[in-house]
Amino acid sequence: LTEVQQATEKHLFQQRLQLINNQRKEKQNMIIQNLPKSNIVAAEARFKEELRQHDMKLVTQLDQKVSDQQVTLERAGLPGFYVTNNPTEIQVQMYLLEFILKIGNNQI
Repeated sequence: LTEVQQATEKHLFQQRLQLINNQRKEKQNMIIQNLPKSNIVAAEARFKEELRQHDMKLVTQLDQKVSDQQVTLERAGLPGFYVTNNPTEIQVQMYLLEFILKIGNNQI
């Protein structure tokens, strides 16, 4: 699960960087084309909204990944694991998982 989560986070972060890079290139092209300042300001506002929407989509995908992991751990029979959106319960599950991993690696 750890590897899947890390790969997902890396992929989503790369998507975000790609969007930012594309926006930066578009702004540079607008400057090179000597477009009016008002066009650039409007584009920056659009970029900000696009990034906000993209970030919301990423959060939704990460939430889905958390839910998938909760289902997997619940099906594996680990006590304390069930699907929840409650941040406190998720934190407890993270502590439980960390403890289980430490026991498995004899790091207590």
